[in-house]
Amino acid sequence: MYDAQARQLIADLGIGRMKILFEWYAGEDVPGHKNTIGLSTTEDDGITTIIQVACGRGFSRVMRTLAHELRHSWQHHNGVYSVRGSASIWRGSTFVPKATKWRSFSGLAMAKRDFSRYQAQAHEVDARAYAEDAYKRLFEGKEPKPI
Repeated sequence: MYDAQARQLIADLGIGRMKILFEWYAGEDVPGHKNTIGLSTTEDDGITTIIQVACGRGFSRVMRTLAHELRHSWQHHNGVYSVRGSASIWRGSTFVPKATKWRSFSGLAMAKRDFSRYQAQAHEVDARAYAEDAYKRLFEGKEPKPI
């Protein structure tokens, strides 16, 4: 659905060698995940990333979500963010330069219960900052016309 924009973001992040598969959904939420418009998971092979994006909330929101999820792929691919046991390790980036370590959340359900704490994690702050930056540089004012 937004394959051309995904390719732009992949090039911008320099992660063209990664194996990334996209699942686009026409609705406002990723199926089975109420109030969630983007998810990324790594397959058991440790190589393939699947990014799911619900495309029913407008171009701006979808592009920011896509950029956010791809930034997580960049974080993992470059070793900027990793999880070791119960510890999350952040090595720093342009948007969040300070390295830090914290106790990992135990799943998405916990993140939804304590959303402000979840959002304050370095990898989430970085992904949101990149998404805003990438949207302004690559997509603002360039919404595709409906076919």
